[in-house]
Amino acid sequence: MIKLRRFARRGEVTAAAAATIQALLHVRPNAAIGLATGRTQEPLFAELIRLQRAGQISFRHVRFFHLDEYWGLPATSPQSMSGSLQQLFLEATDATLGHFHRIDGMAADPAQEAARYEAEIRKAGGIDLQLLGLGTNAHIGFNEPGSPHDSSTRLIHLTAETRQQNQDFFPAGAVVPAPT
Repeated sequence: MIKLRRFARRGEVTAAAAATIQALLHVRPNAAIGLATGRTQEPLFAELIRLQRAGQISFRHVRFFHLDEYWGLPATSPQSMSGSLQQLFLEATDATLGHFHRIDGMAADPAQEAARYEAEIRKAGGIDLQLLGLGTNAHIGFNEPGSPHDSSTRLIHLTAETRQQNQDFFPAGAVVPAPT
């Protein structure tokens, strides 16, 4: 069941999200957590890094799954979702990079890669907690408006609005990939 809570300030959201993750890891140190990227996550990642460095939380046994990926970008690209998560969060913590499951944006067959990734999630017993961001056009996890609410991992085409919103994450003159 989804429980909605409202907060007046961004810092309250960050503190509540960090406390939720901390409570989860207290009872389930090897939880499967889905990570999103983007500006929404940056304050939360900073708080989680602070908590880990203060010895109040550990990510050593957590199994991380990233939410989405640009098709056609290698994981080593700083603009890839995978590369961004590693730089902004995982490498700054005690997370085990071998527990970081990612979508291969360079795989030859998008449908086959989506099926492989879904199988990894099932093998983990599902996602215990998923971090999400909300785009300006109300997309969630690059599920553009009109996406079925029960859709699974798949290749989609980003709207021009979403691509424009993400332009800041790419070097000047670079084109944001259309599919994800």
